[in-house]
Amino acid sequence: NRVKERFIYEQLEISALAKTSNMNKEQNKKEYEDDNIDYDSISVDSSLLVTHLFIKSNESKPKIIIDQLTHSVYSTDTKKEELQELVSQLIKNLDKGCKQKYNIGSSTYLCYIHSMSDTEAMIFFTTGFNCIDGIPQMLLILLILLVVTYFSSKYTAKSITKPIESIQHFSHDIAKRYWESELPIYNTKDFANLTKDLDTMRTALKTADERDRKFLQSTSHDLKTPVMIIKGYAQAIIDKINIDSNEHIAGIIKGESEKLERRIKQLLTLNTIDHTLEYSEKKDDIRLDRLLNSLIQKCKILNSNLEFQLNLLPVEIQGDTDSLVIAFENLFENQVRYASTIINICMSKEEILKIVIENDGSSFSVDQPNSLFDAYKKDEDGNFGLGLSIVHRVIIGHNGTIHAYNTHTGVAFEIQLPLSKNI
Repeated sequence: NRVKERFIYEQLEISALAKTSNMNKEQNKKEYEDDNIDYDSISVDSSLLVTHLFIKSNESKPKIIIDQLTHSVYSTDTKKEELQELVSQLIKNLDKGCKQKYNIGSSTYLCYIHSMSDTEAMIFFTTGFNCIDGIPQMLLILLILLVVTYFSSKYTAKSITKPIESIQHFSHDIAKRYWESELPIYNTKDFANLTKDLDTMRTALKTADERDRKFLQSTSHDLKTPVMIIKGYAQAIIDKINIDSNEHIAGIIKGESEKLERRIKQLLTLNTIDHTLEYSEKKDDIRLDRLLNSLIQKCKILNSNLEFQLNLLPVEIQGDTDSLVIAFENLFENQVRYASTIINICMSKEEILKIVIENDGSSFSVDQPNSLFDAYKKDEDGNFGLGLSIVHRVIIGHNGTIHAYNTHTGVAFEIQLPLSKNI
């Protein structure tokens, strides 16, 4: 309690020094006899932090000058009585030091007396220093508020951080591909939406991971088979095992090497084509009819028994020449491989360019032919559709579309691309 009182006395002294150093005795004051105070005529000055009054004791009846805040605080009858009693006690004890303490009713007043002359003094005091078991009521209230605030903030922080920590653990498990990690469930709207999105993310990542794993296993098998054949025939030549003529063995090795080279080239193209199309700043003006005609002449060499029916128009588009060559090479190779006798290529243009490529081969056996553009989809021979997947990504990268469907005579691929200019 002594420490608390010393602190309050210090604050009163600071207020006294601040007030008296700037005070003009002739302003902001009004004289009243201590037994005739008109409280209703005084307005409240809420900027004053402590209450004070002015005493002149050189007269037979001491004169009291009361500041505005004091009048407003002590406007009730009970407070008036306490103030009059305090003034009475102060007048009797002005000569007993600058720090004085008075118990009046249920309140304790700590006063600091600032002498201005032998007969004049400013009194700064608390506005009712209520005590409960020696502890100031205001300090007790502040202490209670601090305790309540501490525990409520701790509870609030825990209610926020606990879900975040749970979600953090879940995200760490997902990063390590622990797909069966338990996802926390919360009733609040924000956390419920977040956990729902996280569960959707987990499902998508799990599906992609399983597809990648399956694709890698099958692709590894596709690469391993020709390598084993090449290695086996090479070892037979080294061991001088007479399996067949050297020309026949060389033909097999050459064929398997070409198959291996084609598969590796497709994998490299599949992994780089998106980056090439997205970040390539160069856009070529491409005469697409000439590009297609050049590729068709090469395809005729691959199978001279096929008949090509062409209806090409002079059109120009903007894009990446290398990627479009790769795309149409893969598409035409697919046509040559599955066509029976005829490949029909027809172009038409209005606001967009439409290219329809048909052949009279077997119809698509799958319910959704467009799924053949998925790199993870196997064809009837158990091979992944890397070639068609490359075609799809190149066309999409040129702001176009491609669809596959069955016709009455076979199958067809329809490509739509934006035109650069009509010729």
